[in-house]
Formats: sequence, structure tokens, C-alpha cells
Amino acid sequence: MKGIGPEGRVIGVDLSPEMLSCVQEQVAGAGWHNVKLVRTDMPDYEFPSGVNKVLSTNALGYLTDYERLIERALRALASGGRVVILDGKWSQGCLLWLVRLFVWLMSPFVVTFEYFDTHSWNSIARYFQEPAVEDVCGA
Repeated sequence: MKGIGPEGRVIGVDLSPEMLSCVQEQVAGAGWHNVKLVRTDMPDYEFPSGVNKVLSTNALGYLTDYERLIERALRALASGGRVVILDGKWSQGCLLWLVRLFVWLMSPFVVTFEYFDTHSWNSIARYFQEPAVEDVCGA
């Protein structure tokens, strides 16, 4: 955790006890002492104020209230803070067979075609001034 440093903190939030248990094993194995894991539904999470960075990976497509999560993350950011969201989206240049293969491979992790229909990028555009959005097929 070079980028965090000894004084920084990392907070992991997930609803799944199995996911948190897996992450706790990794945290313990790495000897990290500045990681806190919280079990809650992400839109219900109360961010501490003055957060420098928020990272959401492959989560918004599973949430019905992702807009509340985006709003709370934005309110918690310190001046100059940053939110990075990696999520699924139907991409114009992506081949349908590739999407089908991805959904099939990821089905054990509850990925469905509906996951890609959330249109969370519309909310992102409402809450953030000039967000940088990059469409990548298969990355």
C-alpha cells in the first residue's frame, strides 16, 4: 500500500460477509494495519468527511440506489479529492459475442445482462463537473 502510506487509511465496504472475509484474509496476510472493513449496503454507508479518494469497482450495476452512493461520496470528498468508478456499460464498439462470453464467465459472481443497463454514467454526469469517461471493451 505504497500510495496510502503509514498514516493513510483504507475503508472497504461490502454487504457480503464472504467478500469481507476474503479481503480480511488478504489484509492479515499482507500485514496491513490501516484497513477497516465495513459490512453494509453501500448506499447506506456514511462516509467520513474529508475523504481524499473513493474507488468503486464493478458495484453500481448491482445497486438500485447507486445515485445515493454517488451523492454521499461526493459530499464526503476533501477539496481536491477524487472519485474513480469502474463499472459495466454497453459499449458501442463491443461485439455481442464478447459480452455474452463475459456474462457467462462472470455468472458465478452474479453478473447478468441487466448489470449493464443501470446507466450510472448519467448520474455521474449530473454530480460531477466534466467527468472523464472512458469506454473500454473487454478491459
